[in-house]
Amino acid sequence: MNKRGVTLLLAVLMSSIALSVGVGIFSLLFSEIQISGSVKDSTTAFYAADSGLECALYWSLQSNKDSNEIDPFQTTGGANSITCNNESFFVGGAASCIDSPSCDNASSDIPLRFADGIKNCAQVTVEKENIAGIIQIRLISGGENREDCSTSPTSLRVFQQGLKVIF
Repeated sequence: MNKRGVTLLLAVLMSSIALSVGVGIFSLLFSEIQISGSVKDSTTAFYAADSGLECALYWSLQSNKDSNEIDPFQTTGGANSITCNNESFFVGGAASCIDSPSCDNASSDIPLRFADGIKNCAQVTVEKENIAGIIQIRLISGGENREDCSTSPTSLRVFQQGLKVIF
């Protein structure tokens, strides 16, 4: 009986098993790398939303701290300037009214972009609503892991996180 072919067959079989194990480990590692990238992008979007919320909350509370300060999100008069992340935005004023002429409800938007090279942005909406004489303020912040939230996403892999505060 000729046994010379058996050695070659065993070598091919062992090589196939080693290759299968290697491909399996590679695909497992590749999926783990994708998952860790997703977690990073999601966390970036969350912190962008948090930064936007903190900025709007700061300006809302700053005006309540000192009775001489003007509420930047007021609905009377002209728009007011606030600064977030070294960018100035005009918010509030009569232009923010939703239900003119009474202007009991108003909304202001703040688009935040962060430092160049950092892929995160936030879109903050400040809503004021008069409910039976009590002013309720809603801060809604949506963060994304891309450079500019004001444009449509060009990537299929955009992570969005949102925060909402009502007071």
